[in-house]
Amino acid sequence: MSASAREAIVAPPDNPFPYGRRYVERTVPNGSITFEQAPLTLEDVLHPQEGDQVTHSNLHQHICVYLYTVLRRRLAGVTGAVVLYDVRIAWDDLALKAHRPDLAAIFGVREHKNWSAFDVAAEGVRPTVLIEITSPETRGIDLTVKFDEYDLAGVEFYYQ
Repeated sequence: MSASAREAIVAPPDNPFPYGRRYVERTVPNGSITFEQAPLTLEDVLHPQEGDQVTHSNLHQHICVYLYTVLRRRLAGVTGAVVLYDVRIAWDDLALKAHRPDLAAIFGVREHKNWSAFDVAAEGVRPTVLIEITSPETRGIDLTVKFDEYDLAGVEFYYQ
């Protein structure tokens, strides 16, 4: 990722989680385990872990739901076609870290599942179309880094 794309936006004091949060396990002095919220970084948004909660605006969600609905309806009669919304994609190339695009259209899926993460190696197919709804905070990585990484992953069409 370029230095300019990796620059973190400093969170205002009233918002310690500008990109979102994840729960991190901590062992306290008495030996018990607790979970604390940790802020996500721009790198975490680029390569999320399962369970990360990325912050999205209301407009972002409306656009995603609209596009998800349109894609689902358009592909409803296509055997093996799946549209995923905000699902983590684990690539079959171990050199590539996972991504979580806003929308993914995947063709040739043998069995529809309730995925929280789509494992390309296990499923035997990769997304054909990925869509990101850009925001000012993540636009740099959406237009540059993700474009390059999705190309390396063999994604045919990437829209942002």
